[in-house]
Amino acid sequence: MHRTRQTLTPLDATYRARALPPGSAHYWSWLFAAAPLRAPLLGIFALDAEWRALMDPCIESGVAHLKLAWWRDEIQRLAAGSPIHPIGRYLAELPGTARVDFTPLHAA
Repeated sequence: MHRTRQTLTPLDATYRARALPPGSAHYWSWLFAAAPLRAPLLGIFALDAEWRALMDPCIESGVAHLKLAWWRDEIQRLAAGSPIHPIGRYLAELPGTARVDFTPLHAA
């Protein structure tokens, strides 16, 4: 019987660049992490970068609140196994994700 290995869809270059800026602590921790941990770290760092971008003082408060509300909904979709954002889909496709409880991210 021939087994096919499920491949992880790569994270878009824009999200990857925000998640792992060259020379940053995230970049170095990702680079020197064990190979099996790199994909999950990339997803978490990308999510972190998106959320931190909402704290930019240039973003109007009302817009930031709307985006945060959208992300709360996206985390619920991720926990339910049906995210729509590319980062959420990336996290959902990681091996073993079916066993992960993403609901604590809702508190973040």
